Amino acid sequence: SGTELSAIHYEKAAEPFGVHAEYVEEAEGIRPAIERALASGRPACVNVMSDTNAISPAEAAMAPVAGARA
Repeated sequence: SGTELSAIHYEKAAEPFGVHAEYVEEAEGIRPAIERALASGRPACVNVMSDTNAISPAEAAMAPVAGARA
């Protein structure tokens, strides 16, 4: 009951402006990408894909409250 969007490559839009741009799909790639971005000395766009099925801590905390209203 939602809209499924494909990956949006913001890093591709940023590249023509001379920024350091990276696309990250795996959690273990986030830290190295950020380190490379900081080392580049330029503005950066690190585009991190997340799991659309994951539940945020805020959603998990609110689930009992939302269930009580139903």
